[in-house]
Amino acid sequence: MNSKTEQITETSSHEIGNKTIPIQSSNGQVFTLHAKAACISRLIKDVIDIDYATEDKDDGDLHPANDGIIPTIELTNVGTECLQNVIKFMNHSVTEPMLPIKVPFEGESIQDVISPPWYVDFATGLELKMVHQLVAAANYMDIEPLFGLMCLVVTVQLMGKSTDEIKDLLGIEELTETEEQRARENHQWLFQVN
Repeated sequence: MNSKTEQITETSSHEIGNKTIPIQSSNGQVFTLHAKAACISRLIKDVIDIDYATEDKDDGDLHPANDGIIPTIELTNVGTECLQNVIKFMNHSVTEPMLPIKVPFEGESIQDVISPPWYVDFATGLELKMVHQLVAAANYMDIEPLFGLMCLVVTVQLMGKSTDEIKDLLGIEELTETEEQRARENHQWLFQVN
């Protein structure tokens, strides 16, 4: 690695570490998040890396792009209430990261699988609709630990349920005859009985 590349890396990570990052929900509400928490999202980290990249100007020195100002990151797929929960998760993750989820699960409840306890309380305190929104938001923002936690919540909710109960929980409507025929043709494995 040449000295100029090393200097760029050091400058970017040092200067951005103390910054706050403005992020905006799809409803237009703006929140600020400390850079360390914000960078748990790979989407935000990638945007910061692009917008805050240093450049070599004519004077030979390295300067942050956009005069070091990080523009508001618009999260067009994440509503305000959902984003508040995402921020709560990200802020807590900085001080107490969630331990990886072991697969296969070592138990049948969230308490059996997740630690530290804060994450259990966070996950079990959410309504099903919010859990689904957080699955989508974590996927969109590329927040792997949040995505894994929310998928675990959905999995635990579906354990031991009948097909009809699962359809109700997930809001799946009955297929029309045409839709069912198309599904049987395109996805034969779904309809095979073992």
